[in-house]
Amino acid sequence: MDINQVKKVRIPFGEGIVGTVAISKEPLLITDVKESEYFSPKMDQLTGFVTKSIIAVPIIYQNEPIGVIELINKDESDSFGQQELDILRTIADFSAIAIMNSHNYQQLCSEIEKRKQIEKEMVAQHETMLDISRRAGMADVATSMLHNVGNILNSANVSVDIMNDNINNKNLDRLLNIQTIIETHSNDINSYLTDDEKGKLIPKYLASLIPRVIEIHDIIKKENGNLMRFLQHIRQIIAVENEVAGTTEMKRKVFIPDLFDNAIVLCFPSNEKNTIEIVKNYNIESLINTDKVKLLQILINLIKNSRESLLSLEDNRHKKITLSCTVIDAEHVELTVMDNGRGIAPEVLKKMFTFGFTTKVNGHGYGMHNSYLAAKALGGSLSVSSDGVGCGAKFTLTIMNQPVD
Repeated sequence: MDINQVKKVRIPFGEGIVGTVAISKEPLLITDVKESEYFSPKMDQLTGFVTKSIIAVPIIYQNEPIGVIELINKDESDSFGQQELDILRTIADFSAIAIMNSHNYQQLCSEIEKRKQIEKEMVAQHETMLDISRRAGMADVATSMLHNVGNILNSANVSVDIMNDNINNKNLDRLLNIQTIIETHSNDINSYLTDDEKGKLIPKYLASLIPRVIEIHDIIKKENGNLMRFLQHIRQIIAVENEVAGTTEMKRKVFIPDLFDNAIVLCFPSNEKNTIEIVKNYNIESLINTDKVKLLQILINLIKNSRESLLSLEDNRHKKITLSCTVIDAEHVELTVMDNGRGIAPEVLKKMFTFGFTTKVNGHGYGMHNSYLAAKALGGSLSVSSDGVGCGAKFTLTIMNQPVD
């Protein structure tokens, strides 16, 4: 008899002795299958085996049949009896437990594999989200850089226009005309300046023209200096951007005062640094491990917010932004950006970090909300305080202190 062939055979519920026992959940002891109404010759016909007597016992788990055990053709001449039936029942009971334990184990293994796969997918998604967040932070920094470079280029264009206007000034052409006249009368210059009626006018004309030429020279020199400062500022911005763009690790060694200074470079056009005083209270000397891009993104948003608040003032107050950083305990570093600008009303304070909320005409309400989320991602917090409208504002950023060895 081919065992593998027998394994492939499936008996429907209700067919033959096996199907009958499975439905009734009751055992059958048949001493002569020829006299049994339940016997089906299908298996004998398929295998060539001759069945004479059978004990069939259901395998039941929690009152549900999960299989049937059969004993066929007792070796001895005697038929099956109660003793064999009792033994087979006991075997069936243990078989039910063993089968369900095996089934549960397989389900457990399958569930564990599914959970492992889900964990892998979650880790991959988390890494993807971190990368997206990092790229978004870099894009925010790049946007600030482009905006600032745009402002600098606008100022540079003004300087170039002023220089062009003065270079094309008619007084310079007049001076060149005087030079031509003098060169023409170089052989008799003394008599020309003292005896000729037109020549006599040249010294007086030069005396009145030279101050104007000097004024033009000073203007061009001043604007040329402005252009050099603008170019230097653009170089600084590009250096900061290159440093940020070259950051491949999420966390790296950071010196917070340098990061503050980089944020200033990205937020302030050169010509504004004289209109707003920037006070630096840097009370930290060690490097820390943190996400440089996220931290720079937060500082840019906070400093930009203070700058815009101060520039919107219509009074003549002395404008000031105070930047501070200090270690507050073994685990935390505190950074603050404080200004003496427009201040914040109490009802606005509650909404300051709400997504989409803004008090600016052209604002989108993303900057403060994103900064709040970025602070959370750094294991810290971001808060704001103000004594009211006209009293300035103070933003306090707390991040985890992870010193670098």
